Amino acid sequence: MGDFYDKLANRYSEIRPNYPPELFQFIASKTPVRDLAWDVGAGNGQAARSLAGMYKNVVATDISQKQLDLAPKLPNVRYQQTSPVSTIADIEHDVAPQSSVDLITIAQAVHWFDLPKFYQQAKWVLKKPHGVIAAWCYTPAEFNQSVDSVFARFYIDAKPYWDPARYHLDDRYRSIEFPFMPVEGEDHTGPFKFKTERQMDLDSYFAYLRTWSGYQTAQKNGVELLTSNVIEDFERAWNEDGGGQKIGVFPIYLRIGKVGIPERKEMAAKLYDTQAKEYRDIRPSYPPELFQFIASKTPIHDLAWDAGAGNGQATLSLAGIYKNVVATDTSQNQLHLAPDLPNVRYQQTTPLMTEAELHHNVATQSSVDVVTVAQALHWFDISAFFQQAKWVLKKPQGVIAAWCYSAPEVDESVDSVFNRYYLESKPYWDPARNILDDKYRSIDFPFMPVDGEVHTGPFKFKTEKLLDLDDYFAYLRSSSGYQMPRKKGVELLRSDVIEDFERAWNEDGNAHKIATFPIYLRIGKVGNPN
Repeated sequence: MGDFYDKLANRYSEIRPNYPPELFQFIASKTPVRDLAWDVGAGNGQAARSLAGMYKNVVATDISQKQLDLAPKLPNVRYQQTSPVSTIADIEHDVAPQSSVDLITIAQAVHWFDLPKFYQQAKWVLKKPHGVIAAWCYTPAEFNQSVDSVFARFYIDAKPYWDPARYHLDDRYRSIEFPFMPVEGEDHTGPFKFKTERQMDLDSYFAYLRTWSGYQTAQKNGVELLTSNVIEDFERAWNEDGGGQKIGVFPIYLRIGKVGIPERKEMAAKLYDTQAKEYRDIRPSYPPELFQFIASKTPIHDLAWDAGAGNGQATLSLAGIYKNVVATDTSQNQLHLAPDLPNVRYQQTTPLMTEAELHHNVATQSSVDVVTVAQALHWFDISAFFQQAKWVLKKPQGVIAAWCYSAPEVDESVDSVFNRYYLESKPYWDPARNILDDKYRSIDFPFMPVDGEVHTGPFKFKTEKLLDLDDYFAYLRSSSGYQMPRKKGVELLRSDVIEDFERAWNEDGNAHKIATFPIYLRIGKVGNPN
């Protein structure tokens, strides 16, 4: 795409629509502070120009220097050519320091980006919790029924030559990945609809169509989409009402969100901090078969990274298989309870590490044999974490293994009471819990099957724990789904619920019961980057 915009820089600047003031007024109204904006994929500065009138300083970046050369020179705008594969260190050098940007804008460009990597960079550079990201696209110009009908046929002919990323634009950014929280005053992240208009004659309209990458790609393949027949159809439709100039209306679709700190995830993190010892004592261990399977898929056993290690339940088993283990967690209280082992290094980390922090706290690039995540991946910023895992794993055989366990299964009577209890607790769970309930089946897992397998799972294992009823209640009380409503004055283990559990538990006369925890493993290897 960079070469295409380089070659057509002048024409692109002259023929593409501008964006309406209402769009920028809406975005500005959602950013509490207006010190610094970063316009990504700035092109010829169409958005940067408007931002410069609202924000104290603007950094406008693009991979095309020819596009930036055509941008307006403004005293509070700094233009910067960047690499398509910028690192966090590059962002710090070329754009701004960590947590210093009030607003990030991306106009008609985010569908071309490596989204997981870009979103990690955006979250790194935005102020917390109110830094805002706004990404918008516009769809083709609408004129009248006759012209639009000819255009629809032309667009179908052009479709085979579009990059697959164009789908997001056709979908009006509705289904594009956008892992941010709604801005103040809104209950969703969009798309919010705006429009812009541009007066065109037919020659201008043809020039606009010829700036499309789909048109240019077809031409490179020896296909002329604007054939004489198509041009005649357009001319007939354009001149139907007298021809001349027409107003083209470009619909605009905006996704906007703030980086935020999700309240429930923050509460969950505090829960694991304050209840570290209780969590360790009551939660199940993992079976040897699970680690034997993972180890059989890692050709080298030199270095393992156990992410979200907690009190070291998985770390303990990894230490018996791998030469060295780095175990990280955001909770120092949890790590203090982990077993002290000669080949394990424990490290508290921030929830979102930069590449430099990853290098310093975990390991160097392409040096780790296996990354494990036990009962924690659903709490992570998954796309950012996978980017880190790919950076740190050896290529092509480095392995990532993430697993979860679901609720304990005791017997039909106890499980029936539990199911009613769980339904009542559901409104208090973080939405991330849905990923666990789905047994990690639908989680985005962008890795290749390990050797000997044809898919990445989930593979099923199980672990067992002997419990009495007090232990079972302690397990239920250790969950964030119990603790969160309690903080709001809601007691889920009411006396009537406890009585139902007691009746079911004592039905067979056994005070101690084997609770079976089903385990679901996703496992893959990083492979060779394209």
